[in-house]
Amino acid sequence: MKLVKIGLLAITVSLASLSAMAGKAVNKTLDVSTNPHIDINVKRGNVEIKTWNKNQVMVKGTLDEKSEGFIFKRDGKHIQIEDKIPKRLNGSDRKGSQLVITVPASLNLDAEGVSADYQVSNAKGEISVGSVSGDVKASKLSGDIEINTVSGEIKLKALTGSAKINSISGEITDSDSQAKVIYSLVSGNLKAENNGESIEVQTVSGDIDVDFPKVTKLDVKTVSGDVNVRLSGNVDKVRGKSVSGDIDLHFYSMPNSSFSINGGPGGDINNHLTDDKPKRSRYTNSESIDFSTGKGAGSVRMSTISGELTVSKK
Repeated sequence: MKLVKIGLLAITVSLASLSAMAGKAVNKTLDVSTNPHIDINVKRGNVEIKTWNKNQVMVKGTLDEKSEGFIFKRDGKHIQIEDKIPKRLNGSDRKGSQLVITVPASLNLDAEGVSADYQVSNAKGEISVGSVSGDVKASKLSGDIEINTVSGEIKLKALTGSAKINSISGEITDSDSQAKVIYSLVSGNLKAENNGESIEVQTVSGDIDVDFPKVTKLDVKTVSGDVNVRLSGNVDKVRGKSVSGDIDLHFYSMPNSSFSINGGPGGDINNHLTDDKPKRSRYTNSESIDFSTGKGAGSVRMSTISGELTVSKK
């Protein structure tokens, strides 16, 4: 009997320990004004941000097992949500906070973490979400949007309005969006299908493969990265600059544009739109080409140093 009691006591203690490690449950609601400003700071774990048509903010889930306190307070239109943990645990791979936060659909949102994964959808307003090594999923957002990660993955879908998307070494994917976007990455990769009319792409040693069938204004800058763009022939203004990287423009239909392409020192030019051939300067040993397609209404200007520039019809 003593052995049985000891065994039961050990099981009870173990279960209590596991319960403590699991993190404290939270289920709280605050009334808010219209278009509230909501700050969310969760260092690690998973946070899902949902919307509803109530002027309330609700937080459900469990806190980080190392939580030192949960802040959920209102000061006028400002709402603060934070699960405080010791700074030395920011990079830990423990489970972390597991929260579902429901907010009004129209709002100003600032959400940030370290190793926290964020998911936000169906919101409109000024929206900023960032994580260092965590992933960010954003869908059906509209307004003024900014998404940032260092090494995390960014997955976007159906964005409208304007957006700035920044990553250092993570992957960026975008589908079904119609936003005016600036995509910026260093060594990661970008794959995007965006029906927006004005788009900017910047990379340093990253590879970019994008489909912009309705773009009319495009700006591409690359250093040591390769850029592959599929776009409409109905463009107003395209600008491309490359240093040691390749830029390939593939038009869905014959463009109605004037082209001015400068191969610069060590660069190559491939023109698959017309029979015009690049001319090589005897003084600079660089290639250049100028030609027009259709009535030349649009403007395509590209230049490179030690890269390859290609224009073709898809």
